[in-house]
Amino acid sequence: MTLFRNTVLVLSATLVLVACKNEEPYPFSLAMVKSNSCGIETANSDYTVSVLDEAGEELTRLVPDASGKVTHEFKEEVQTILVVEDLGILKQFTKLKDIRVSDLGVWHSRYSDITGCECDSFDMDIFPGNLTNNHINFPHSPSVTSAQKISYEAARICQPVGEDKSLLVAFANIEEGLHYYLDENPLQSLQDDKLSINIVPNENLISPVTVNLPEGINRGRFNYVSDDRFGFYAEFNNLTGANMLRHERVKPTGFQVQYQLTSSPFLIWQVYKPLASTTDHLEITAPEGDTDQLLRLLNGETKNYDFSADSNQDMFVQYANFFFDGQHERWQILSGVQGSLEESFDLPGDLGAGRPDNIPSHIRYAGMDIYDLHDRSGPGVFDTAEAIKLVAGKRSTKEPLEEPLSVISYSY
Repeated sequence: MTLFRNTVLVLSATLVLVACKNEEPYPFSLAMVKSNSCGIETANSDYTVSVLDEAGEELTRLVPDASGKVTHEFKEEVQTILVVEDLGILKQFTKLKDIRVSDLGVWHSRYSDITGCECDSFDMDIFPGNLTNNHINFPHSPSVTSAQKISYEAARICQPVGEDKSLLVAFANIEEGLHYYLDENPLQSLQDDKLSINIVPNENLISPVTVNLPEGINRGRFNYVSDDRFGFYAEFNNLTGANMLRHERVKPTGFQVQYQLTSSPFLIWQVYKPLASTTDHLEITAPEGDTDQLLRLLNGETKNYDFSADSNQDMFVQYANFFFDGQHERWQILSGVQGSLEESFDLPGDLGAGRPDNIPSHIRYAGMDIYDLHDRSGPGVFDTAEAIKLVAGKRSTKEPLEEPLSVISYSY
C-alpha cells in the first residue's frame, strides 16, 4: 500500500511539472522606426499587428506604444501575424505565416518628410547620359533623358541640421570606362542656379575587382550606400573593367548578378553577395532551385509548394500590388519552406472597410520568390528575425549583410 501511494505522488508531481512547462508564455516584440529624406530617425507608431487564426480571422490586434514598440505574450509558440503599416496613400501589409514568436527587432521605413532637414533645391544636368537615376544617391527621378545627359528639375538635396554637407555621388562602371563624380558640397558647382556635373575618371578613388561569374553571364552591378542612407549602384557590361568606389562616406553593400531562365513566364535567379571595402575578388555561383516546381505553381497546376527537400531554400514569398480609388496596397506574405499559396488578400474585421469586394481584379503585378538564407529552423516554421527583416526590406542600411543571398523569382 505504501508503495502504491508513493507512485501516485510521483505521478502527480510529474503531471504538475508538465502542466507548468506547457503554460510558460512565449514573448513577442517588434519595433519600428522611420527615417526621413535626410536620415533623421523617429519612432513609427503608424502600424498595427493582427494575430490571425488558420482561417485568416483576427484573434487580437496589437497597437504600438509611443516608442513604436509592440509587445505581447502568447500561450502557443507558432503564430501567424499581419503587420499593417499606414504610409498615407500607401498601405504596406506584411504577413508572416507560421513563425515562432520572438523579438523581431527593429523594422525600418523610409518617408519623404523633410522635418529637421536643411534642403537645397535646384535643376541639374548629369553627363554622360548613359547613366540612370539609380546611379545617383538621392531619391529623385529625372524629368528629361537624352543620349548625352540626364536632367533633373527641382532636385532636392537634404542633410540633417548641423551635420556635414550632403554628399552627391554619380558613378558609372561602363564598357567605355569608369566614370564618377563625388562632391562633399555639391552646391559649389552651381552656375546660374543650375548644377552641371561632368562625370570623369579619377583613379585615386577606385580599386579594381576581378569577378568570376557563371558561364554565359558577363554583367552585374556594385551596390553602395552613402552616409548610411542613400543607396545607389554602378553597372558594368565588361568584366575586364570592374571597379569599386572607395570613399570614407560611401560604403559598398553588395555585388548583384542575375540571369534570366525563361521569358514566358518571366523566371530569373539573382545572387547578392556582401562586399567589404577591401574586396578585390568575387566568385559567384548560380543558386540551386526546383524551377520545375516554380513553373507548376506559376502555371496554376498546383496551389501547394514543398521545398523542404532542398536544403538551400528557406523562405517562400508572395507579393502583389493593388490600386483603387487613389490608394495603393502592397502585400508581402512570408512563409516557410512548405505550405499553400495565398489566393485571397482580404483583410480581417474593420481593416478591410472601404476596400472594393473585387480588389483582386485590380492586381497590377504579382510575383513569387524563393530565398536561400542559409538558416532555417525546420520544415514549415520560419523564425529568423534578421532574415525576415532582410526579405521584407526592413533592414537598416547601417547593418551589414554577412552571408550571400540568392533568390529565384518569377512573376505573372
